[in-house]
Amino acid sequence: MEIADSIKTDIQGTGKTDVSVTPKAEHGGGEITDTRFGEMGAPAFIHREMPFYPVLARRLGKEGKVILKLLIDRNGKLQNVEVVEHAGFGFTEAAVAAVKKSTYAPARHNGEKIAARALLPVRFHLQ
Repeated sequence: MEIADSIKTDIQGTGKTDVSVTPKAEHGGGEITDTRFGEMGAPAFIHREMPFYPVLARRLGKEGKVILKLLIDRNGKLQNVEVVEHAGFGFTEAAVAAVKKSTYAPARHNGEKIAARALLPVRFHLQ
């Protein structure tokens, strides 16, 4: 599966970028692009809600990383959130809650708005 290969590449830190375009009839016959936040043409935040740091994790001195796959339609509406990599101590729930409160600009391809599945790593660090 292409998205799993992308995740392995990202986690291993090779810096490779795997982007694919998959036809999807259930989204108006258009295409859905697989990408990552921060890449050219990928969806972007209009308002990024910052996740809260879970109380238990803070108390125990824990840090974590959650990887989410967001489906954002051609109008910038969040359609689905999939947890690709979980983290304990409430990190996963905090990350999902934050992306649901965020707003997005849609991905673009050749100047046209398109639907996209975008990987989003959410890191929790104590300061």
